[in-house]
Amino acid sequence: MTSKWTWSSPDCRTKKAIDFVISDRKDIVKDVSEIDNTLEYNENMSVNILFENIKNTITNAKGIHYHKTNEDQKLNQRTKLLIRRRREMSDKTAEYRSINLEIAKEMRKFRRVKNQKEIKT
Repeated sequence: MTSKWTWSSPDCRTKKAIDFVISDRKDIVKDVSEIDNTLEYNENMSVNILFENIKNTITNAKGIHYHKTNEDQKLNQRTKLLIRRRREMSDKTAEYRSINLEIAKEMRKFRRVKNQKEIKT
């Protein structure tokens, strides 16, 4: 029989269970499996080391359980290219301002298309 608790305090006196998650968006739940219990903790551990362990555990879990799709993208390829070009410019010339306007236009267009797809589904 497995334990029903999903979290315990560092002193192991308090144990909590996560029974359910409330959300109005069922599309955000991709996987309900357990994250690997790879977080190491002991009383003599410094805060910095503990922080790094927590960060690494979350990063690893994200890599395992969350895979970004094209639909998750916030920017299209053309916008990313324009942003890259803008970053390479040294001063804010007329060309810089022109690219800036084009980026804003592309972002609005991309959001509009994405929103229209969401409305249709």
